[in-house]
Amino acid sequence: MAPGVMELEEELEFMDLRDWVSPRAEEYAEKATLTVRSAEVTRPKDIGPLLKLLYEGELLLLDFQSLANDPPGFRTTLNDLQKAVTDLDGDLVGLGRNYLIAAPKGARVVRRKMRIESAGDPTFDPPEPTTEGADQA
Repeated sequence: MAPGVMELEEELEFMDLRDWVSPRAEEYAEKATLTVRSAEVTRPKDIGPLLKLLYEGELLLLDFQSLANDPPGFRTTLNDLQKAVTDLDGDLVGLGRNYLIAAPKGARVVRRKMRIESAGDPTFDPPEPTTEGADQA
């Protein structure tokens, strides 16, 4: 087993990774080309400092659950994010009902779920459209 990888037991229901750090984290910290940050957005004015990070090239995982009961606030915040992502030529995608991924320029989020089959080869859900028979008319 690789160093730093925890072996999961069948009866384990929850593993707290908040304090887990790769043994080589300090070694590659300054070499990172992309930083991923997570943040909870509880009100529309929270988005300003996060947009600054997005413009600086950081990928954001945003928790919007707190805005679930504030549809106008959610719409305002989402509009601000959409404008910034469009300006940056970045990407924005929902992840479940409460999360958004905001990606900076140069990063794209694949919207199809990848599954690893028993042979170890990845497949996508839904599968990519085939072009077989497209030349035949």
